[in-house]
Amino acid sequence: MFRSTNSGASWSQLGSLGGSGNVMLINPAPSNSNVIYTARATQLFKTTDGGSTWTNITTGIPTGSPWITDIDVDNTNANNVYVTLSGYTAGNKVFYSTDGGLSWVNYSAGLPNLPANCVVFTKNSPGAIYVGMDFGVYYREL
Repeated sequence: MFRSTNSGASWSQLGSLGGSGNVMLINPAPSNSNVIYTARATQLFKTTDGGSTWTNITTGIPTGSPWITDIDVDNTNANNVYVTLSGYTAGNKVFYSTDGGLSWVNYSAGLPNLPANCVVFTKNSPGAIYVGMDFGVYYREL
């Protein structure tokens, strides 16, 4: 992973992630530029030091067959993070954490058994999200 702070005129390498495969998603926390979430297909990582060191925070998310398809972070709290999963495993579509990925809560109730493709946190809300699926967009609040 590389970072540019001058619109791509120069790049510096960040610390290395574990695992293998392409990095599919990168989402920095709006409230803290040192906190960045990133995902390979079935692994989720977090840094709290701007990318020097990374921690695998996948434990508690049922990845493997379904892939992580999106990440979004609360704009006021870098520890509130949401992820969506692909696949057709009923009841495993959206997971969220309020402790930066130390633990995860399944937030999939009411969603159809279709791949979840994206999640958008509603800024300044108490946990309102939109989830885009293969068929439809769904809304939910904590």
